[in-house]
Amino acid sequence: MKVKMAYSEKVKQRFMHPTHRGTVKDADSHVTVQSEICGDEIEISFNVKEGKISKCMFESLGCAISVATCDVICELAEGKTINEAEKLTKQDIITGVGDLPTVKIHCGDLSAKGLREAIKQYKAKHM
Repeated sequence: MKVKMAYSEKVKQRFMHPTHRGTVKDADSHVTVQSEICGDEIEISFNVKEGKISKCMFESLGCAISVATCDVICELAEGKTINEAEKLTKQDIITGVGDLPTVKIHCGDLSAKGLREAIKQYKAKHM
């Protein structure tokens, strides 16, 4: 049986033209996490200035949804305090990319986990 997945225009746009792809130089936090479901691997890095995430970037060795959801989580995190960013959820990410195929919801989980792990690392070093 062949499964056909239709991606939203937001997913396609973020996959083709991510605005937060890359690595933050001299990052205050930089983590790598991997999906236990599909093997996708992402890196999240960010800097904090004046108590807020000033720049957040990602790298992804994964599918279009993985790239799109990472791009959204980085965009959502920028300008937020560490505590505000820590409260971002998979649902915030899904809202940012439009509907996701059920079999790809774990990609939103992975992006949120990546940010949470980066925040955890930041707190251990700086708070």
